[in-house]
Amino acid sequence: MRLPIRGLPLAVAVALVGCAASGSGGAGDAGPTSYKQSVGTAGLIDIQNKVPKILSRYQYEVERQDESPALLAIYTRWNGRYPLEDEIAQGVTEAMTRLILTARARARTGGTADVRVVELTAENRVRQRDSTEWRGLMTPMFKDYVDKLVDELKTELLTGIRVY
Repeated sequence: MRLPIRGLPLAVAVALVGCAASGSGGAGDAGPTSYKQSVGTAGLIDIQNKVPKILSRYQYEVERQDESPALLAIYTRWNGRYPLEDEIAQGVTEAMTRLILTARARARTGGTADVRVVELTAENRVRQRDSTEWRGLMTPMFKDYVDKLVDELKTELLTGIRVY
């Protein structure tokens, strides 16, 4: 069957809207799934030594670490956690979070320190009452939870910055 030319743009538009609406969180995804915050700058050695310890305090386990001269990325496993109060108010019965810390090389201005620009991305998935599907959900309390972790990372990593 041949589509008339005038129907083709409509068919393409419908297909594109369908692709754009699918999101990255999989089936049932109805909201943003990640929250990104700047941690600041830190030395590479401090990031490698301190970040896993801090993540462990929050019950996160490092799943993998990818490293190149320009980028260090630390990925945690999905961590099941109790839903926060504002998530429960929205019918959430289960919640999972994964953290991704990236440390990009900063242009050197002298000295030998390997200084990195650090960011933390928190991915959040929830399951609601009477649903079997996971979906993204960002609530104010979840953002506060991530902000607290970012503040701790900033404090710990700031103590490692040295002037050479």
